[in-house]
Amino acid sequence: MPYSADRSPASCIDCMAWGILNGRRCAACTLWRRKHRGDEQACAGCGRSALLRNRHCRLCWNQARAEAHASGPAGGRAIASRFLNQIGSFHQLFFAGMLNSRGAATTPPRTHDRPGAPRKPPPEPARRPPIRWIQLRLLEARRDFTRFDAATDADPGNPWLRWAIYVAHQLGETHGWRRGMHDDVRRALTVVLSRHTAGDIIRYSELFPAVRALDISVERVAEVLAEMGVLIDDRRPSFRNLAGAQARRPGRRHPRRDRALATNPGSGRPPHRRAQAGHRLDSHEQRPAHPPGLVTAL
Repeated sequence: MPYSADRSPASCIDCMAWGILNGRRCAACTLWRRKHRGDEQACAGCGRSALLRNRHCRLCWNQARAEAHASGPAGGRAIASRFLNQIGSFHQLFFAGMLNSRGAATTPPRTHDRPGAPRKPPPEPARRPPIRWIQLRLLEARRDFTRFDAATDADPGNPWLRWAIYVAHQLGETHGWRRGMHDDVRRALTVVLSRHTAGDIIRYSELFPAVRALDISVERVAEVLAEMGVLIDDRRPSFRNLAGAQARRPGRRHPRRDRALATNPGSGRPPHRRAQAGHRLDSHEQRPAHPPGLVTAL
């Protein structure tokens, strides 16, 4: 509702703060509803139906903040959440946009040395699982890790997975991975190593689709698997793919490209052809002089 000079100030329909000149809610309650989304429930303090935080509405939180501010020590900060159980059916109303929260905190003080969630403890040290025997396979079938189901296929107790998580932690500490990178690599390792057994090999072509589907860096996960010795890089150089496509085309063949592939398959450039003596004209031979009879004076 836009502001109108003919409209008298009203109260907020959520926290009952007086002095709303436009709209139905104050600015603080509008932000409260954006942050605490969900269905309205009965408040444990006042009994009204509203959006709750820890079973209490914003009106009860304001009352608890006022109680903490009144009983807090001089120069200190009392915890408002400790006064929620003392709130009854009587509340001290206030003006909209004029609530003074100095001297009271709505959350307990932080017990760790960083903002946000506390630091996760490092994984337990692990090493390569001992191999007693390896079951040979009759047929080597390619695996599809994109069909992994976390509810039924995840196995956190797999010794190969625990070793991979420890190796990833060591690499992350060495190369300075961020916290999000640690979590992403751990998720990808859970997908590819939950059913891993001794003798299994993971191909890069099997790893790439599953990790890319999770929007995780394939290079970091491949680095961990290569450090463990269970990764086979079966990627083909792009130059060989291009040369193979060119060779299959009908038309003129290129013997220089074929010789380059045979001698240096990893290179993208054919060997340089040196100029032979007698195949290049000198400067005075490239530009023959005009006959004397054709030169005319200007």
